[in-house]
Amino acid sequence: MAFMLAAEAAGWQTVPMTGYRRDGLRRVLNLSERYLDVMLIALGKGAEHGHRTLRQDAAAVSAWDGLPE
Repeated sequence: MAFMLAAEAAGWQTVPMTGYRRDGLRRVLNLSERYLDVMLIALGKGAEHGHRTLRQDAAAVSAWDGLPE
């Protein structure tokens, strides 16, 4: 997260990525078993301005005793 915030402060855009082919990544980057890859972060300059993901308030989708209202 700190990397992504620092990149944004420097004028870059980032996006976290999961669901990639780990075996292919490890082979291409020649990663030893010592390292654990958990995600990729793409870094660059966007061709267009994007939009922030809209999130619902936690109270709208969670409840302690029953269903959310």
